Amino acid sequence: YSVCMGSKNDYDGTICDSKGKVSSQIISKLNILLENNIIIAFATGRGDSIIKQLRKNVPRQYWEKVLIGYYNGSYISNLAEESELQGGDSSELKKFYDMVKQMLPFGGEIIDKGYQLSIREGDTNKLLLYFEILNELKYTYGFDNVQVFMSGHAIDIVSNDSGKQKVVEYIKSMCHGSVLCIGDEGRLYENDFEVLAKNMGLSSKHQNKLGESGWNLAPLGVSNVKATEYYFSKIKILENGFIMEEFK
Repeated sequence: YSVCMGSKNDYDGTICDSKGKVSSQIISKLNILLENNIIIAFATGRGDSIIKQLRKNVPRQYWEKVLIGYYNGSYISNLAEESELQGGDSSELKKFYDMVKQMLPFGGEIIDKGYQLSIREGDTNKLLLYFEILNELKYTYGFDNVQVFMSGHAIDIVSNDSGKQKVVEYIKSMCHGSVLCIGDEGRLYENDFEVLAKNMGLSSKHQNKLGESGWNLAPLGVSNVKATEYYFSKIKILENGFIMEEFK
């Protein structure tokens, strides 16, 4: 059994709040899972800035069991490895980057991370407008190998050979058990949609419309980190993995 944590930008909204404070309750349960040989993965929009936070909260002997899919799964390594993120090599992604930078008068911050282009904007209405324009550019000019994801405060652009599902498949190649996926952005075009829709998934905030997976089963009014804490309270450790206790 494994757990894959996906969220809008690293683990914000899923295991830590908007101020970056990590939930001690969730970390405690994650370390218990690691102690019982259960692999944990984080599919994040960040680069290697997540390493310091995780190493501070996870004992050294478990680092090799913690996987990180940087830049929405563009690059995967474990917590024990020193990350060397040199940037992607997709020529189509680079062409799309250039078009975005030249054509669009974004008011927000544009960050070229090599593997990923990120646009940050505090105004939600502007962010939605940018998201629509970017998708029109993608389809109008035939950028079929580019993906555009939106979260509550940013837009991430990556190549088609990236994505958080890539992290789930990486876990499956390492073990024969099931993978539980938890994320907060589970609606169509949000960056947790694919992993929550395709796998056994729980949403800590937004749920997809079909409701065949990626369920939000948290109590009414409970969301984000508090919802994840609720889900983790339902985890029961077994000799060869874990189960989720009944939701009431």
